[in-house]
Amino acid sequence: MNTTRTSPPPSAAVTELAQPVTLQFDNNALLARLVGDHDRHLRCLEEGLEVDVARRGNRISIRGLPETTSLARTTLSLLYQKLAAGETIDISAVEAAIRMSRVHRA
Repeated sequence: MNTTRTSPPPSAAVTELAQPVTLQFDNNALLARLVGDHDRHLRCLEEGLEVDVARRGNRISIRGLPETTSLARTTLSLLYQKLAAGETIDISAVEAAIRMSRVHRA
C-alpha cells in the first residue's frame, strides 16, 4: 500500500532561522576552557540566547534566529579573547558575557 505524506507548512520560527555560523578555534586548550566541563558553558549559551550550539573538534556551530546567532558568535569570540589574554572564565562569566552582548546589541 502506498501512502503519500505531505509535510506540514514550516512554522515562522523555522523559516526565519539563519544559516548556521561555524567558528573555528586554533588553540584546543583554550577551546576546552571555553566550552567548559561537559560543554557546560555552551549549554548556558544555548539557554541564555535560545540558539543551538554543536561542537565538533575545534569547531563550534551555532544555529538560531539571525540576531541570536550573531549574539552567540560575539559572546563566544569575547570569551575566547579573554582566555587568550590569560583570564579565566566560569559560568558566571558566560552569563555576564551574554548580558553584555545583548546590551551592546540594543
